[in-house]
Amino acid sequence: MRLYVVRHGQTAWNAMYLAGGHKDVPLDEVGRRQALLVGRRFRYRTIDRILSSDLQRCLETARAIEGGRGIPIEVDPRLRERAMGDFEGRLHEELVEALERIAEREGTTFFDARPPNGESLMDVWIRIQPVVEDLRQSYGSTVVVTHGGTATLLLAGLLGMAPHMARAFRFSNTGVSKIIQRDDGSLVLVKHNDVSHLDGPVLSGDVEGVHA
Repeated sequence: MRLYVVRHGQTAWNAMYLAGGHKDVPLDEVGRRQALLVGRRFRYRTIDRILSSDLQRCLETARAIEGGRGIPIEVDPRLRERAMGDFEGRLHEELVEALERIAEREGTTFFDARPPNGESLMDVWIRIQPVVEDLRQSYGSTVVVTHGGTATLLLAGLLGMAPHMARAFRFSNTGVSKIIQRDDGSLVLVKHNDVSHLDGPVLSGDVEGVHA
């Protein structure tokens, strides 16, 4: 079993370091170029299954990877980014500071802090667990196209880590992480956030993960 976890291409909000959350922001010109290049990376690789968040920045990237080969794209809203609620569209730095204040005021952790009308990181962790279990049972070669924060939680879940260990991972736009299955059935991360398919001018400065 080979599993590739891919973050979507750049959006205008990524370029401005704004929290996208569930806002359906499309790829910008750079993001479309990135999607084209990550699609070329997979062009001659066998792909048995493609899963994607239902937000268009992921779907555009997934379609580039599919490349017209007739592989059905399984659209799954559970792969969406964390809902930022009233904080969507705010600068990431401001968002982190606001969530730290919420955690302190409510006597909880950053991981459990919810923005108004949004989700905590733990909410997302719980949301993706059925996807994690599904992927653990998969065969062949699977590509999952999702969002930066969700991708880090997905990796932690697949590798059997505690949720807060997602902080160890970061994803650039169209960064690719590869997991393989050993003969004993265990999963191992053999490549993380690989952007070797990108050329210099289309590299994004936005790297997203679980921040605390």
